[in-house]
Amino acid sequence: MVDKSELDNLIFENQSRNTFENISYSKDIIKNNKGTWGLITSASHMPRSYFGFKKQGLILEPIIADYRTGTRFIRRNERSSSN
Repeated sequence: MVDKSELDNLIFENQSRNTFENISYSKDIIKNNKGTWGLITSASHMPRSYFGFKKQGLILEPIIADYRTGTRFIRRNERSSSN
């Protein structure tokens, strides 16, 4: 559970339509609010987002909002017959 006082420390950029705009708008927010910053996005978007910010000179703490392993259960009869 998140304490309300912790929510007061969050600043959301909600005007962008794409990663490039998000970096541009966030850069202005970060310049005006010193401190430690995190980048919250899904695991599949993190590399593009993180390195986009890094290219603009912004190093943020990556925080993954979701994560999928991509694994699936394999039954014995589905295994390769070459074994």
